[in-house]
Amino acid sequence: MRQFSAILALSLIVSCQSPTDGVATAPVAPPVDLSNWATELIQFPPHFAPTMPAGRESLLFSPGWRTEGAEDNWAYALLMELEEPNVGAERIGEILDLYYDGLMGMVARNNKPFTIPEDPSDVTMRSLGDGRFEAQVKTYDSFKDGSPLTLNMLVAAEYPNATTTILRIRACRHEPGNTQVWDQLQQALDSLSFE
Repeated sequence: MRQFSAILALSLIVSCQSPTDGVATAPVAPPVDLSNWATELIQFPPHFAPTMPAGRESLLFSPGWRTEGAEDNWAYALLMELEEPNVGAERIGEILDLYYDGLMGMVARNNKPFTIPEDPSDVTMRSLGDGRFEAQVKTYDSFKDGSPLTLNMLVAAEYPNATTTILRIRACRHEPGNTQVWDQLQQALDSLSFE
Protein backbone atom coordinates (compact mmCIF):
# COMPACT_ATOMS: atom_id res chain seq x y z
CA MET A 1 0.00 0.00 0.00
CA ARG A 2 2.87 2.35 0.87
CA GLN A 3 4.42 1.73 -2.59
CA PHE A 4 1.07 2.48 -4.30
CA SER A 5 0.77 5.78 -2.36
CA ALA A 6 4.29 6.79 -3.36
CA ILE A 7 3.60 6.02 -7.03
CA LEU A 8 0.30 7.96 -6.91
CA ALA A 9 2.00 10.96 -5.29
CA LEU A 10 4.81 10.91 -7.85
CA SER A 11 2.38 10.72 -10.77
CA LEU A 12 0.38 13.68 -9.39
CA ILE A 13 3.55 15.75 -9.08
CA VAL A 14 4.64 14.90 -12.63
CA SER A 15 1.20 15.55 -14.13
CA CYS A 16 0.99 18.99 -12.48
CA GLN A 17 4.32 20.17 -13.85
CA SER A 18 4.35 22.27 -17.00
CA PRO A 19 6.42 20.99 -19.93
CA THR A 20 8.16 24.38 -19.90
CA ASP A 21 9.59 23.98 -16.38
CA GLY A 22 7.10 26.18 -14.58
CA VAL A 23 6.65 28.82 -17.30
CA ALA A 24 2.97 29.30 -18.11
CA THR A 25 2.07 28.91 -21.75
CA ALA A 26 -0.63 30.86 -23.55
CA PRO A 27 -3.59 28.89 -24.80
CA VAL A 28 -3.24 27.83 -28.41
CA ALA A 29 -5.70 29.61 -30.70
CA PRO A 30 -7.98 27.26 -32.60
CA PRO A 31 -7.20 26.95 -36.32
CA VAL A 32 -8.90 29.55 -38.48
CA ASP A 33 -10.86 28.51 -41.56
CA LEU A 34 -9.36 30.83 -44.15
CA SER A 35 -11.58 29.57 -46.98
CA ASN A 36 -13.99 32.47 -46.48
CA TRP A 37 -11.30 35.16 -46.24
CA ALA A 38 -11.06 37.25 -49.41
CA THR A 39 -7.63 37.39 -51.02
CA GLU A 40 -5.96 39.91 -53.29
CA LEU A 41 -2.58 40.25 -55.02
CA ILE A 42 -1.30 43.71 -55.99
CA GLN A 43 1.83 44.74 -57.89
CA PHE A 44 3.66 47.76 -56.48
CA PRO A 45 3.60 50.59 -56.91
CA PRO A 46 -0.20 50.39 -56.84
CA HIS A 47 -2.10 52.67 -59.23
CA PHE A 48 -3.50 54.61 -56.26
CA ALA A 49 -0.02 55.31 -54.81
CA PRO A 50 2.43 55.58 -57.74
CA THR A 51 5.32 56.98 -55.65
CA MET A 52 5.55 53.87 -53.49
CA PRO A 53 8.51 51.55 -54.09
CA ALA A 54 8.24 48.69 -56.56
CA GLY A 55 7.29 45.29 -55.22
CA ARG A 56 4.12 43.36 -54.53
CA GLU A 57 1.50 42.73 -51.88
CA SER A 58 -0.63 39.76 -50.85
CA LEU A 59 -3.68 40.38 -48.65
CA LEU A 60 -6.28 38.35 -46.75
CA PHE A 61 -9.43 40.13 -45.58
CA SER A 62 -11.37 38.74 -42.61
CA PRO A 63 -14.98 37.72 -43.32
CA GLY A 64 -16.36 40.73 -41.43
CA TRP A 65 -13.84 43.33 -42.55
CA ARG A 66 -16.60 45.49 -44.09
CA THR A 67 -19.33 44.60 -41.56
CA GLU A 68 -19.98 47.51 -39.22
CA GLY A 69 -19.96 46.36 -35.60
CA ALA A 70 -18.28 43.01 -36.33
CA GLU A 71 -15.32 42.14 -34.13
CA ASP A 72 -13.23 41.70 -37.27
CA ASN A 73 -14.39 44.93 -38.95
CA TRP A 74 -11.40 46.35 -40.88
CA ALA A 75 -9.26 43.33 -39.95
CA TYR A 76 -6.85 42.03 -42.57
CA ALA A 77 -3.35 40.64 -43.05
CA LEU A 78 -0.83 42.08 -45.54
CA LEU A 79 2.42 40.68 -46.84
CA MET A 80 4.43 43.39 -48.62
CA GLU A 81 7.63 42.82 -50.56
CA LEU A 82 9.39 46.10 -51.30
CA GLU A 83 12.33 46.59 -53.62
CA GLU A 84 14.02 48.82 -51.08
CA PRO A 85 16.68 47.73 -48.55
CA ASN A 86 16.61 47.99 -44.76
CA VAL A 87 13.29 49.79 -44.39
CA GLY A 88 12.99 51.02 -40.81
CA ALA A 89 10.29 52.67 -38.70
CA GLU A 90 10.39 56.11 -40.33
CA ARG A 91 10.27 54.75 -43.87
CA ILE A 92 7.54 52.20 -42.98
CA GLY A 93 5.49 55.14 -41.70
CA GLU A 94 6.07 57.04 -44.96
CA ILE A 95 5.08 54.00 -47.05
CA LEU A 96 1.90 53.40 -45.03
CA ASP A 97 1.04 57.10 -45.33
CA LEU A 98 1.45 56.99 -49.12
CA TYR A 99 -0.59 53.78 -49.29
CA TYR A 100 -3.56 54.99 -47.23
CA ASP A 101 -3.56 58.54 -48.60
CA GLY A 102 -3.76 57.08 -52.10
CA LEU A 103 -6.26 54.33 -51.33
CA MET A 104 -8.73 56.40 -49.32
CA GLY A 105 -8.42 59.37 -51.66
CA MET A 106 -9.07 57.25 -54.76
CA VAL A 107 -12.10 55.48 -53.27
CA ALA A 108 -13.60 58.77 -52.08
CA ARG A 109 -13.09 60.48 -55.45
CA ASN A 110 -14.40 57.60 -57.54
CA ASN A 111 -17.25 56.12 -55.59
CA LYS A 112 -18.67 58.34 -52.88
CA PRO A 113 -20.84 61.44 -52.52
CA PHE A 114 -18.56 62.90 -49.82
CA THR A 115 -15.10 64.40 -49.66
CA ILE A 116 -12.21 63.74 -47.33
CA PRO A 117 -9.07 65.84 -46.81
CA GLU A 118 -6.53 65.82 -49.63
CA ASP A 119 -3.92 64.27 -47.31
CA PRO A 120 -6.28 62.03 -45.30
CA SER A 121 -3.88 59.80 -43.38
CA ASP A 122 -1.60 60.30 -40.40
CA VAL A 123 0.71 57.46 -39.38
CA THR A 124 2.55 57.04 -36.09
CA MET A 125 5.18 54.35 -35.54
CA ARG A 126 6.70 52.81 -32.43
CA SER A 127 9.60 50.37 -32.46
CA LEU A 128 9.22 47.20 -30.40
CA GLY A 129 12.78 46.06 -31.19
CA ASP A 130 14.10 43.25 -33.39
CA GLY A 131 12.43 44.59 -36.56
CA ARG A 132 8.97 44.71 -34.95
CA PHE A 133 6.81 47.81 -34.83
CA GLU A 134 3.41 49.08 -33.78
CA ALA A 135 1.75 51.47 -36.19
CA GLN A 136 -1.42 53.49 -35.98
CA VAL A 137 -3.06 54.93 -39.09
CA LYS A 138 -5.62 57.67 -38.55
CA THR A 139 -7.54 58.16 -41.76
CA TYR A 140 -11.10 58.24 -43.14
CA ASP A 141 -13.33 55.32 -44.11
CA SER A 142 -13.87 56.06 -47.79
CA PHE A 143 -15.42 52.62 -48.28
CA LYS A 144 -18.36 53.64 -46.07
CA ASP A 145 -19.19 57.27 -45.32
CA GLY A 146 -15.92 59.15 -44.94
CA SER A 147 -16.04 58.97 -41.14
CA PRO A 148 -12.78 58.94 -39.15
CA LEU A 149 -11.08 55.55 -39.02
CA THR A 150 -8.20 54.42 -36.81
CA LEU A 151 -6.33 51.26 -37.79
CA ASN A 152 -3.91 49.61 -35.38
CA MET A 153 -1.12 47.54 -36.89
CA LEU A 154 1.58 45.15 -35.84
CA VAL A 155 4.45 45.12 -38.35
CA ALA A 156 7.39 42.74 -38.63
CA ALA A 157 10.19 43.68 -41.04
CA GLU A 158 12.51 41.15 -42.64
CA TYR A 159 15.55 41.77 -44.83
CA PRO A 160 16.08 38.65 -46.98
CA ASN A 161 18.78 40.24 -49.17
CA ALA A 162 20.60 43.51 -49.85
CA THR A 163 17.82 44.99 -52.02
CA THR A 164 14.53 43.79 -50.49
CA THR A 165 12.41 44.38 -47.40
CA ILE A 166 9.43 42.22 -46.48
CA LEU A 167 6.75 43.64 -44.20
CA ARG A 168 4.33 41.31 -42.42
CA ILE A 169 1.40 43.42 -41.25
CA ARG A 170 -1.69 42.69 -39.18
CA ALA A 171 -4.29 45.49 -39.20
CA CYS A 172 -7.41 45.87 -37.08
CA ARG A 173 -9.59 48.55 -35.49
CA HIS A 174 -8.99 46.97 -32.07
CA GLU A 175 -5.83 47.60 -30.09
CA PRO A 176 -3.29 44.77 -30.39
CA GLY A 177 -3.92 41.78 -28.21
CA ASN A 178 -7.38 42.78 -26.98
CA THR A 179 -9.38 40.28 -29.04
CA GLN A 180 -8.92 36.87 -30.64
CA VAL A 181 -8.95 38.64 -34.00
CA TRP A 182 -5.21 39.31 -33.58
CA ASP A 183 -4.53 35.55 -33.27
CA GLN A 184 -6.67 34.91 -36.34
CA LEU A 185 -4.77 37.60 -38.23
CA GLN A 186 -1.48 35.96 -37.30
CA GLN A 187 -2.69 32.65 -38.72
CA ALA A 188 -3.85 34.44 -41.86
CA LEU A 189 -0.50 36.23 -42.16
CA ASP A 190 1.41 32.96 -41.72
CA SER A 191 -0.54 31.50 -44.66
CA LEU A 192 0.17 34.36 -47.09
CA SER A 193 2.48 34.05 -50.06
CA PHE A 194 2.81 35.71 -53.45
CA GLU A 195 1.40 32.74 -55.38
